[in-house]
Amino acid sequence: MITFKVWIPGQGRRVWKNIHVPESETLDVLATAIIDAFGLDGDPTHLYKFYFSEKPWERDQVEFVHPAADGMKADKIKLSHLKFRLVPGETFNFLYDFGEEWRLKVKVESVRVWCPKCQEEVQIIPRSQDGRYDDGRKWARHVWECKKCGKILTERFSEEPSA
Repeated sequence: MITFKVWIPGQGRRVWKNIHVPESETLDVLATAIIDAFGLDGDPTHLYKFYFSEKPWERDQVEFVHPAADGMKADKIKLSHLKFRLVPGETFNFLYDFGEEWRLKVKVESVRVWCPKCQEEVQIIPRSQDGRYDDGRKWARHVWECKKCGKILTERFSEEPSA
């Protein structure tokens, strides 16, 4: 289960909602939950997208869109496939109705998954190590481990490309 905190920027975080979505669901389910939670009209002809930069119309950015829009379809992307992006504290954006442009912020509050060692649902602790190579390039190691038993559940290594 993933808990998201969603708010409308410029409202001083006075207007926010907590939304809980199983990680087995798609981004389309999250979009529907956001639309319902904020009482947006839910007109199926209104498009939406999730994006990870600050500018909604920036070229060449990662974005997931309404099933009727051009791009990577949100109804085909399960939240579990985005687990390295969906770590507690991560913030991204949701744009609803390309005419009215309702812009909302989405923050991952918590992620709960099944640990194969504990055989129960546990909270995951994301942790990272950062460093630099001799040539100045950055590297990072991202690890998710079970808070209860310490089992490493996922791990990812990233680095800047060579110049």
